[in-house]
Amino acid sequence: MMRLLGAVLVVCSGYFLGQVMAEEGQKRAEALEELKKGFTLLKGQMEIGGMDYETMFLEAAACLNGGAACLMETAGMLCAKRQAQTVQEIWEEALQKSEGLLYLDGSDWSLLLSFGRTLGYSSHWQQARQAAWVAEQLEETIRLQKEKNRKDQKLYRTMGTIGALMVLVVLF
Repeated sequence: MMRLLGAVLVVCSGYFLGQVMAEEGQKRAEALEELKKGFTLLKGQMEIGGMDYETMFLEAAACLNGGAACLMETAGMLCAKRQAQTVQEIWEEALQKSEGLLYLDGSDWSLLLSFGRTLGYSSHWQQARQAAWVAEQLEETIRLQKEKNRKDQKLYRTMGTIGALMVLVVLF
């Protein structure tokens, strides 16, 4: 009886380990969705014009959740402190401080860094276009991530269960 209970627990543990691994992709998709929403908000604010960066970032942060809210809030707070010489440096520092909450890969980083290069150097209209372009790129990344999630979720659950069954074979 105890062996059977132990076997069931090992198999369940393997399955749930696979489930946890599968959820990482879901977290990334959610973080990207929030970032896209944030860039859409920034685009609207930049098109209106007349708003400083601190206010734009803080107002966008108020409408967001998770890592995207942290990124925008950090950028707004750094703008308020005016410790960096350029808005690009502020944006890069905010990205570094929010790194663990954003679930970004290399191409996502380069996309967000490219947005920072336009801040403070181009007109509001050009910055709004850049924010719209980043939102479009994030939309494509979200679509690809969701496709990957559909494939990977089943794989991770299956691999977790098979791994647990292999542990059972070794134990018994």
